[in-house]
Amino acid sequence: MALIEDVRVAGTCVVVVDDAGLVLVVRGGAGLGLPRGPVGGGETVAEAAARVVAEQTGVVVEERFAPLGVGPGGAVCLRARPAEGDLAERALWIEPEDLDGLTLAAGVRELIEQAVDAGTARTG
Repeated sequence: MALIEDVRVAGTCVVVVDDAGLVLVVRGGAGLGLPRGPVGGGETVAEAAARVVAEQTGVVVEERFAPLGVGPGGAVCLRARPAEGDLAERALWIEPEDLDGLTLAAGVRELIEQAVDAGTARTG
């Protein structure tokens, strides 16, 4: 089997879930969304994911990521756990059970549900 080398990824999005099951989201024009952004030149997807979360939310994540799939705009989506940090003004923690009452950007609900389910399956 041949290895894929020099793969370019346009962007990343991250579902950050804490030990209590809360999910980190950011306020945006289309409603609540996930931290997401471009992968810079010379950056790995994991480096970009950690940078994007810190820049947009003020939260530093552990450097272990679990893949979730492809999200909005073709971004590679990852699941992460918070390590430390103070929330930025536009960031907040939400309960997954409250998703029905929230205005969410396209595709966000599905990614959050997938990340929460993956965490439950691993720990439950």
